[in-house]
Amino acid sequence: MSATELSERLREEGNVLHKAGKLDQGTVSLEYTYAAAS
Repeated sequence: MSATELSERLREEGNVLHKAGKLDQGTVSLEYTYAAAS
């Protein structure tokens, strides 16, 4: 899996969790930024 595919997948999963109220947008953004940087 490429970095682009991984970041896309993380963003989609983050959006699902955010809509479910399990994560706030700050947490999703932080995890996405960390994943993109690693």
